[in-house]
Amino acid sequence: MGKTRIAKKSTNNDTRRMVFTPRGIDTKPANLKELFGAIGDVLAALVMLHDASWMHRDIRWANVMRRRNGSNSWFLIDYMNVEQSPAVSSMEASVS
Repeated sequence: MGKTRIAKKSTNNDTRRMVFTPRGIDTKPANLKELFGAIGDVLAALVMLHDASWMHRDIRWANVMRRRNGSNSWFLIDYMNVEQSPAVSSMEASVS
């Protein structure tokens, strides 16, 4: 299973390095069971984001990955366009 490893500081110089390995598989659901699993997992992620007053803003299959562990478990990637909910922003503006 892919994990991020952080190498310790080298003894002969002051460099550090990080090694990233893939966490998911770029694929689309192959059948209805996988499709419903993917939709359910993405919706669960969105509920968590929205509960924290954030919006993903780029939901599409290219941003949904399947876990590498062989389960029918999916996750959302690409949080570059995430923004705070306008409702929260307007509430903060009216308080100040």
